[in-house]
Amino acid sequence: VVGAQSSGAKIVGFNCDAFTSYGKEQSHNAPVSDAAAFRYCTALNALLSGPKSRRHRFGLADTTIVFWTGETIRVGASTAEDWFSDMFSGNLPAEDAQDKAKFDDVMILLRALREGGNALKNSEIDAGVPVYLLGLAPNASRLAVRFWHSETIGGFFDNLKCHFDDLRMVREFQEGAKTPDREFPGPRMLLRETAREPKDISPLLEGALMRAILNRTPYPDALAAAIVRRIRADRRISYLRAATLKAWWIRKHSTQGKLSVSLDTKRPEPAYRLGRLFAALEKTQQDALGDVNASVRDKFYSAASATPAVVFPRILRNYQHHLGKLSVGARIHRETLIQEIFGDLDAMPNHLNLEDQALFAIGYYHQRKDLFTKKADKPNTTESE
Repeated sequence: VVGAQSSGAKIVGFNCDAFTSYGKEQSHNAPVSDAAAFRYCTALNALLSGPKSRRHRFGLADTTIVFWTGETIRVGASTAEDWFSDMFSGNLPAEDAQDKAKFDDVMILLRALREGGNALKNSEIDAGVPVYLLGLAPNASRLAVRFWHSETIGGFFDNLKCHFDDLRMVREFQEGAKTPDREFPGPRMLLRETAREPKDISPLLEGALMRAILNRTPYPDALAAAIVRRIRADRRISYLRAATLKAWWIRKHSTQGKLSVSLDTKRPEPAYRLGRLFAALEKTQQDALGDVNASVRDKFYSAASATPAVVFPRILRNYQHHLGKLSVGARIHRETLIQEIFGDLDAMPNHLNLEDQALFAIGYYHQRKDLFTKKADKPNTTESE
């Protein structure tokens, strides 16, 4: 287990009176026979560091997750174990790797899963095979159980499909790019977006995220809050951050309909429209002035996404100056876009809460992606700064 003592760690122990009951001491509080203790310790050590540990173990930040199927003799149980680590860790092998066949198999399964229907129908996996996942984290000389989950493979894939459906987002960098965005990012990649350094990822967030994925429950509010904080700190609204905020928002508002994968010009929420507006204003500055030392996003994103009524009037004044530097055709195109965004925006709110800030970021990402995708509509400047 990552972070645990190299000399070994206990999964059961009683070193304080508060952990004991009825005056019992040590193992008498949780009686397990010597034979049973030997079996579960040997099995756990094999899953963690045995010759086939790669197919049974993956890590997040300080949480190590082990998984196994309950009936290895059933059809596909071994195949399922081979795939779990790749699907959850996000470490799918590169297409030019030696195990390209495995890569292709996993991608076929994941895409079938996303598109609906019975993803296991044409695979070797028996949907009735039981699967178990155990999350462990270091805690001084002992191990803490972050989560425990048991399910059939069929149920596991149903929950995984829901997770990837909620997470699905138009990618900033598609296939063919130097470093394309992952089509199916693993939990570790999502958690990495919540902190500046991996060591700063909240340990509690790891277990909460995994429980949400495995049980198809709402993602923790702390996940969205951490990503919003990172966006406000570095003003970077990436594919992974936007996708995670989208998934969180969908499960929190399950009765209010889905958020779209890409730009939705009919979306009425003020926060979403303000995010779109901010992206359009930023693109206008970029088209007019090119690369500058401090862009609209650098200067104003943090404040605009929290207190729009205070900040947007100033950005709109600058926009008029930037608009004048565009060609006539580009100016008309951009004004039409701004008017469309403003169409159903009655008034700018004074304050945006966490849910609204998430929508702001998603609206910004959608609109910016759309603007950069439509290269034929890219404005030309008539003068330089």
